[in-house]
Amino acid sequence: LFVPKQVNALIDGEITLVVWYHGLGGFKGSTFERSWSQAEEVMSATGHTVALVIPEMPWSVNTSTPRGRQGRVWAGVNEGRDFINDSLKLLENVTGFSGRTNIIVVGHSAGGSAIASASAEGSICDLVPNMLTAVIWSDASYGSWLLRAHNGCLGKQARLENVDIKVVVRKWDTPHKKATQFFKRKGRRSIYHYMVLPRKRYTHTKIGNNILLILISDLFPPG
Repeated sequence: LFVPKQVNALIDGEITLVVWYHGLGGFKGSTFERSWSQAEEVMSATGHTVALVIPEMPWSVNTSTPRGRQGRVWAGVNEGRDFINDSLKLLENVTGFSGRTNIIVVGHSAGGSAIASASAEGSICDLVPNMLTAVIWSDASYGSWLLRAHNGCLGKQARLENVDIKVVVRKWDTPHKKATQFFKRKGRRSIYHYMVLPRKRYTHTKIGNNILLILISDLFPPG
């Protein structure tokens, strides 16, 4: 869990907790540094208070067979929701803040599998009403993950009318091709915001290192 120093003095207002599902071979120094540096830039630019929590995924740098474990995360009953609730309790214990907390879930690269599994299991949508504000696919729509998530709780607009689901991809790469196929099949429903980034300007890694900043005006509006 990463928190800014100034959060200890925050009495009124809100905190945004970013739950970061890392990519293949992540959960290492560069994962923490690059993710937290984005949060710091957001705070500097917007005045919002941001905390960051990064769970270790089964495909982390510490595992020997990461690709074979992509379907195992958050498969148990309430696992995805319970992790976030435990993170909220930890945030309160560390900072003393017990006010309004907004939650943004980011899945970068293989982290899209975690979003898909959490949606298929369903309990992630049962967080305190309006606490979950955004779900971000950071060049993460591989395989059938976007469809699995859509068929799970995240595709039920009636339950999540206030949740902003953003699918960000690099043009022509696999996540772009799979997302385009999904939207052709399902249509661009109002719960999705699809963004295709130019290939020459962004690499896969650069998207992950800047996703909060790419979407800063939407995720962290004034006030």
